[in-house]
Amino acid sequence: MGERNLLHNTYLLSLKILRMCDGIWMQEHVNTPEMPTNTITDKGNAETLKELKTLLDFIYKTFEKVNEDYGESSLNPLSLFSRQDSVDVLCLRVDYKIGKIKELGIQNPKDPNLVELTELLLLLSVALKRKGAY
Repeated sequence: MGERNLLHNTYLLSLKILRMCDGIWMQEHVNTPEMPTNTITDKGNAETLKELKTLLDFIYKTFEKVNEDYGESSLNPLSLFSRQDSVDVLCLRVDYKIGKIKELGIQNPKDPNLVELTELLLLLSVALKRKGAY
């Protein structure tokens, strides 16, 4: 149940962040949808799940490599020049990455800026959970 809540909160957080981007991806009048809870039965949904698994596996492998190289620096910043906590630092990085995507666009599903934005949103969810935000 905890993993589902984390996934749901990440989903809502990503929708909220996308809404804050001057309606680049979503119109302001669109209500935030609830995360679907139905069972996947149709063939098209099975294909979607397969594609999502491929992308999530790619992102997970990227996380493993970065964590191997840098440790948990995103969740435990050194704070040499800034006294911001990990949530504030990650929010700043999300802002920057959304600006890059707005400027350059998205080239493909594994576009480095899109992948990094996804990673940052996941890390932000973990940081918020650790901070006790949910």
